[in-house]
Amino acid sequence: MVRFHGAVNPPHYQHLMDQGLALYNQHASADAPASWIVDVRQLDTLPNTVRHWTATDWQPRAYAAGLRHLRFVEPEHSTRQLAMQLHTATQEAAIEERCQLTQHETLSAAIQQAQQATAVYTAADYQ
Repeated sequence: MVRFHGAVNPPHYQHLMDQGLALYNQHASADAPASWIVDVRQLDTLPNTVRHWTATDWQPRAYAAGLRHLRFVEPEHSTRQLAMQLHTATQEAAIEERCQLTQHETLSAAIQQAQQATAVYTAADYQ
């Protein structure tokens, strides 16, 4: 999970996302689909270039590392705006292998859905 507050400049955002992906690569389990929760409730808007970078550069690398779900906890100041903009940027990039994007109103809802997805995968894997 990564949580942003206030204004984040593009290089800082990219650094944080890349560092998070490096940590994910070090600790991820190959046995279950992974969820990445991005808490952007208190984040100011990101420039189009950052959304494009996330969709065309970061997401394919995250997918290659095993990440399958990108869950956004939505901004308080503009419901669904950032997540929808990133989703649109991802679709426009026409990336075949990309993470599934979902939006959530609360952090607990994002965590709960991530846990349910893991439980379903684990149950199906052992049948």
